[in-house]
Amino acid sequence: MSNPTINFRIPTYQLARGLQIIRNLEPEYEFTSISKIVKIVYFDYLAKMSINKTSNVPQHFIDEIESLVYRIKPQKLNLKKLIQEVALPVKDEKSIKSSVEDFSPPKDWME
Repeated sequence: MSNPTINFRIPTYQLARGLQIIRNLEPEYEFTSISKIVKIVYFDYLAKMSINKTSNVPQHFIDEIESLVYRIKPQKLNLKKLIQEVALPVKDEKSIKSSVEDFSPPKDWME
């Protein structure tokens, strides 16, 4: 798989917890980036959760991840373009009323 970009925010405190755990296991390990901390913690978690289980991943899980990684990103909303596409042209300008003229209740209310 190509290098998928994963963006999310992790508070500094949570990153420090991950670093603390890694340094307890590997005191001399030096990181080059914050993403390395996240990657190591993630792989370590997967390894621990896989104990006594098969490491074979069914194809439908791989397909689901690939569909998320390679899906088309939504385009930014252009308000002017949206208004032009959605707005319906008015054919009869006389049918547009700028003010209310009849204040009487509907006839079915009178019954």
